[in-house]
Amino acid sequence: MARKAFLFFYIQYSQDKHFIIFSFHSLIPSFYHSIISPMDQYVLRDQDQREIDRLGFQHDVWRTESLRLLDLAGIGVGQKVADLGCGPGFLSREVADLVGKNGEIHALDSSERFIGYLEKYVRPNGFEQLFPQQADITQSIPIAPNTLDAIVMRWVLMFVDKPDQVIQHAYTALKPGGTFAVMEYFNFCEIKLWPSSAIFEEVYKAVHQLLGSFGGDADLGGKVAGKMKQAGFQVQEVVPIYKVGKTNSPLWQWLERTSVNHQNLINANLISEAQLAAYHAEWHQHAQNPHAFLQAPPVMITIGKKPLY
Repeated sequence: MARKAFLFFYIQYSQDKHFIIFSFHSLIPSFYHSIISPMDQYVLRDQDQREIDRLGFQHDVWRTESLRLLDLAGIGVGQKVADLGCGPGFLSREVADLVGKNGEIHALDSSERFIGYLEKYVRPNGFEQLFPQQADITQSIPIAPNTLDAIVMRWVLMFVDKPDQVIQHAYTALKPGGTFAVMEYFNFCEIKLWPSSAIFEEVYKAVHQLLGSFGGDADLGGKVAGKMKQAGFQVQEVVPIYKVGKTNSPLWQWLERTSVNHQNLINANLISEAQLAAYHAEWHQHAQNPHAFLQAPPVMITIGKKPLY
């Protein structure tokens, strides 16, 4: 994979310091190949391996923002942390590096395949502090109450139909003073192509609808702070992130990889075959334009703290 840079900026509002920051960064992806190593090429169905590869690339594209999440959560050596909805564990491995061999990272997911992957191919290869466990986090977090230093979630709450219940479970599992760090999309339909494209916007409005039809909420990131407060958390940080990439960027490649799933929109009668064909034609046309760029759906990082008393 060629190493190419892209730009993004984030706007931070700090509740304690009362300021806003606009920052521009260049990200050169390097982490993807280190986490998809030969030892990770295990025997699963082809589509399972493709999904793990896609999620690995996604993690690489969004790694800077994910490390920002962990930094704001204050995760450090010796802590006991849970990653809820961990998938194949790319974020969990980042946490494992931060907590060290004397810490613990409990990687929870409902997928038997992902948990099996972590147990067989990740934990035995330098991640003894990582403890995978299959669990339905909408029902409970199978960790003793008041024992976790931190809980992290990335692009998970938006897919569950009872996010308030999960947030309440997180509150129970955290020790007093523990941190809950969440990263989710908000204002999802702000995803844009430039030059602007009506068919692109139609397709992603359909994506938004499809998620809602299954009980999810692609705009949940903007609601997490309020839900945390309702559960008893003190909200420490709310950090909106806007990310832009040109046609030769990993961000562009990331969205291109997800477009293979757009057949689901036709199956759900949200768009037609003709609309999907028009979308692909428009995307291809933009890809030939060196000045074109993509604005990803904005992301919100929200940090909550369980009160000491």
